[in-house]
Amino acid sequence: MDPERAARQLAEGQHNVITYAQLADCGLKSDQVQQRLDAGVLLAMHRGVYRFAGAAPGRWTELAAAVLACGPGGCASHTSGGALFGLRGALASQPHVTIEGWDFRSRVRGVRIHRTLCLSDHDVTTRFGVRVTTVARTLLDMGAVVPAAVVESAAEDARNRGLVTIDDLEEVLGRLGERGRGGTAALRAYVRDHAGSAAGESELEVRFLRLLRDAGLPRPIVQHQVRIGGRTYRLDAAYPDRLIAFELDGISWHSGRARFSADRARSNALVTAGWRVLHFTWDQAHGTPEAVTAEVAQALALPFSGHQVS
Repeated sequence: MDPERAARQLAEGQHNVITYAQLADCGLKSDQVQQRLDAGVLLAMHRGVYRFAGAAPGRWTELAAAVLACGPGGCASHTSGGALFGLRGALASQPHVTIEGWDFRSRVRGVRIHRTLCLSDHDVTTRFGVRVTTVARTLLDMGAVVPAAVVESAAEDARNRGLVTIDDLEEVLGRLGERGRGGTAALRAYVRDHAGSAAGESELEVRFLRLLRDAGLPRPIVQHQVRIGGRTYRLDAAYPDRLIAFELDGISWHSGRARFSADRARSNALVTAGWRVLHFTWDQAHGTPEAVTAEVAQALALPFSGHQVS
């Protein structure tokens, strides 16, 4: 096969970027590479990493180039890894790449390089054609560069989408979560607070649960199912033993008359069955969090005289 054609085919599978070593493996000599650079056929992205002109850069082109620039053992990580998995709150202002060992001492312009002695095959996967740390390892590492609240939100999102389990998080903490390691505290706190519970489905649910935790209130059961009159209702959160239900109304929660009517009918059914239903909105959870936790605390303090409905 023609060397340039082989190189283009290889680049197509890695977001149209290719390394000098890969060009050589395809049969292009150094002077041929330089000729293509001079002609604008190849565009330099990093030292020894190029993009073929003619194809517009895609969403992951810059990250793929950054990973290749860090050597064959590099992989996207931290918030870059979170962005690849689409984790809630994982926004990377610059590519984050993790490499194993300390032999790679060069700097790569615009890339934040993290060096580690522990990056086994168990911690690496591929996403959209880019080498990346696994979801569990990504969440552990994210704690070193973002607030704990972002790690919690991303972990809830990952669990809800089936990308990771509490067991996965406990496993990575057991292997790599030694005290003093950056990121460990945030993920360890999340696992401690959420083991044995379902994941919140929305950012509002995560925010609500965090408010209750920080206020010292007991964690409710999320996505609790209640059967009333032959129908099953799923509650955003609940204290079943106290017959207290929480409906968390996000920014676009009432998306039409049918949805609005169904929500009202569900609330009426719950109230008729003896439940107390408390509604909280996105604006309340973010604007007046103290009022939210005060109302929950007051509801828990009320005398209970109902019968439990499961």
